Amino acid sequence: MLNDPITLGKAVPGCEEVTILSENEWKWRVKLTVGVVSRRMEAIARVLEKKPMSCLSIKLDSVENDFKATLALGLENAAGSTRVKFTANIEARGPFQMIVNQMIKGQLDKLLVEFASNVSKKLS
Repeated sequence: MLNDPITLGKAVPGCEEVTILSENEWKWRVKLTVGVVSRRMEAIARVLEKKPMSCLSIKLDSVENDFKATLALGLENAAGSTRVKFTANIEARGPFQMIVNQMIKGQLDKLLVEFASNVSKKLS
């Protein structure tokens, strides 16, 4: 899963399309819905670190240049199962910054849990 950007993209909540630009660069089209606010956006994902079967760290930059994010996904064996560790850091700019600060921060944990659950299902 860490080596397949299309499978990984399908685990991202709201990801509608993944376009592979190169081995370490992809474009994701995501529909983000928080409360009554819904927005489609495109972001370029660039691999920062990649260790097959263990970890993947990527940097996302929106095409509109209104947000950036760093996402890290780690997998480790734990008592006969796989433990998924996920961290995200999101920084908004411009008009989108107000929405992030007021609404998305409150929903981020929910999105992270949904992503981790999607990853777990794909690994099962």
